[in-house]
Amino acid sequence: MGRIQPGSDVVLAQPARSDDGFVLVTVVGVLLILALIATSLLLSSRTLIKQRAATATRAELEAVTDGAVRFTTVRMAELDAAGNGDSRLAIDGTPFWCRDGDTLVRLQINDVGGLVDLNLASPEVLEILIAGLGTGRGEARAISAAIAAFRDAGRRPQPVSAERPSPGAGNRSFGPKNAPFDTVEELDQVEGMTPELLARLRPFLTVHNKSPAIDVAFAPLALLQALSVGARTEQQGGAGGALTDRAQFQVPRQVQTRSNPRVAARSRRRTFAVQAMATRGVEAAFMRRAVIEIAPQTETGVQVHEWLAPSLPMQAADALPASAGATNCF
Repeated sequence: MGRIQPGSDVVLAQPARSDDGFVLVTVVGVLLILALIATSLLLSSRTLIKQRAATATRAELEAVTDGAVRFTTVRMAELDAAGNGDSRLAIDGTPFWCRDGDTLVRLQINDVGGLVDLNLASPEVLEILIAGLGTGRGEARAISAAIAAFRDAGRRPQPVSAERPSPGAGNRSFGPKNAPFDTVEELDQVEGMTPELLARLRPFLTVHNKSPAIDVAFAPLALLQALSVGARTEQQGGAGGALTDRAQFQVPRQVQTRSNPRVAARSRRRTFAVQAMATRGVEAAFMRRAVIEIAPQTETGVQVHEWLAPSLPMQAADALPASAGATNCF
């Protein structure tokens, strides 16, 4: 073997590198992670944009409904004793539609004298109303009894608690209120009451009638229909035909009045439930429900008893069929 001479150039063979593949895999992994982060940020941004757009739309719809209720309140204050005024303002719950730009508004006005007073109606009246809205007779009887147990001090409690905790109340125990309902919305604390049933009941109930009687002239036709159906169901008489006119309504024996159990009491026509629902398309909707009293002795001429935003009892699309004939709201 030859010897390497001092000072001669020697080139040593480099060993083969085994980490090139690892570096490539690492780079690709980093790029994938960055791509996932970018995608996540993009999706989050889109979601945030949609949420902000939905919030803005809801605020716009809320403003329209509030404007419609206030505008209606002014028109109601202008009604004279004979009911003359804006011809669109039926006060028996008959809905009418109007437009504000691309927003459709569904308005309903009810003289509270035509509604069932939740605090003064007998359990029998509540029972036939609940049954007339499609609830089974036994369940309707139990719910009406639970309502009475909730509101009436000293009433004998039912075998099952008359109240249930509201959603999110944890283990908190609810006892009977033993006092009148402040709003119809308190029904959600009564055992057996579901959001669906409350939504069906809400248009027909009030705490501002201050009478166990209803004024048939201002009662929603759907309320009279429910009372008729509930009364016939109790008598095993079947559902019968649909009411097309208030003159067809026969006062059930359970519906009591101050003077005559067969004749509905007249309303003073001073306190009204006003409900406005604004819709835009088939997904965006907002509802405002207010109870106003015409009070000329006050500075504004109107007293507001309730100003609520209840959950929607119907899909926004329900208001669309009448959109073609809707006039301008303002």
